[in-house]
Amino acid sequence: MANHFNKSGDIYVSALDGDDTSGTGTAENPVQTIAKAVLLAEAAGSDYQQIIVGSGIYNERITFANASVNYSTIEADGVVIVDGTGLAATSIYQGLPNPWTWIGISFVNFGAILTANQTNNTAPAIKLIFTNCVFENLVQTTGTGFYIRNITFLDCTLINCDPTGNKGAASGNTYAPKYRRCVFSADSGSIITTAG
Repeated sequence: MANHFNKSGDIYVSALDGDDTSGTGTAENPVQTIAKAVLLAEAAGSDYQQIIVGSGIYNERITFANASVNYSTIEADGVVIVDGTGLAATSIYQGLPNPWTWIGISFVNFGAILTANQTNNTAPAIKLIFTNCVFENLVQTTGTGFYIRNITFLDCTLINCDPTGNKGAASGNTYAPKYRRCVFSADSGSIITTAG
């Protein structure tokens, strides 16, 4: 099956016909998972990597480990859903401080958005930006004191999520996440919109 990506980037992902074993990450030969694309970006060891994710449902947890890859972007090219059904509590495990941006991706059925292993105030800050993303059914029932800061949500929608703290969709300890022009909605029908 031929891929028809509408956006250009450095690494390409296709849930439909990508391959994590033989895929090289090109538009003609994409990888199958976002996690594999992140590994390729980290192996390249350079900044400003653009990962383009094709339409599909990705049942995976994405782990970052290499601090040398900064200011990279993971962007949806179509309808992209990262579904946590049957997986670990969080959708993203960020081991080291990489400033990454996520654009246009939906995260559903995870215990929370992010776990980080920064455990003390001397550790570098985690920097993440979510733009035009959707988060649904992200409610963590148990919390551990994650040290996370500098998380920003721009023009995002959060449905049935608890974004308030260590047991919520995003944990910031004393550094609360920033929400700009976001919509919060619940099954009860209540809707809250934040200003820009």
